[in-house]
Amino acid sequence: MKELKSNMDNLSSEERKWAVENTDMWNWYATIKEYWISFRTEWGINNHYIRERKYFGTITAEDAFAMDRNVTVNSWNTNNFISLNKSIGVHKLSGLIGQQASGQQE
Repeated sequence: MKELKSNMDNLSSEERKWAVENTDMWNWYATIKEYWISFRTEWGINNHYIRERKYFGTITAEDAFAMDRNVTVNSWNTNNFISLNKSIGVHKLSGLIGQQASGQQE
């Protein structure tokens, strides 16, 4: 009985690659003002997806090699600010306080 080779071995190219890459980015913000104080919040999400397939044939190596790789990276960030601007007579009072946080998951 004759041994059958992979269909990929019958193709003319020794090395074949295929890849898909997608990046989604979303950002939101909101501001609330009340008299002399205001609050602002910002949110962001990034989603990065990669799918990659590679094939290396038997022309340069004894055994063929194939790879299928999926990578997804999700990251987020948030910023929050409270600011105040108040005038009392000839004096002006202003201030800003903020907070930032971020994270990533692979």
